[in-house]
Amino acid sequence: SSSSFIANNIYGMVKDRNYIWVATENGLARIDIASLLSGKMQMERLSQSNGLVSNHIQHLASTEHGLWAFHENSY
Repeated sequence: SSSSFIANNIYGMVKDRNYIWVATENGLARIDIASLLSGKMQMERLSQSNGLVSNHIQHLASTEHGLWAFHENSY
């Protein structure tokens, strides 16, 4: 079936103050929380074309220093 989401598989999710970050095999999805609550979800796809080392993001971690995205070769 057709979907407007960036990928079929989700490997992790992290919520910060303004966004929900979703790790997928097609990069990161950044969903604006305010838009989601209003019923008009705004989502941006971040990928290698935005500077990620890999599109296949397997884990996310949020620290006081920011968001960390781990790909398949980052262990």
